[in-house]
Amino acid sequence: VATLKGDVYSFGVVLLELITGQKPINVENVENSFKGNLVDWITQLSNDARIEEAIDKSLVGRGQDD
Repeated sequence: VATLKGDVYSFGVVLLELITGQKPINVENVENSFKGNLVDWITQLSNDARIEEAIDKSLVGRGQDD
């Protein structure tokens, strides 16, 4: 059964996929010690104040970087 909360979460994951260039299940090209999914990786980076590292390098400089 679809719920509003589930739809919002799924939309957020899709946005993370677009911004990071990563798949939601298999996060690649990150530190070897990381084991988890895209949401776990973003949460870890956010907690460490390193969220900028998640942005796909091909997007940097192509819009509003601020």
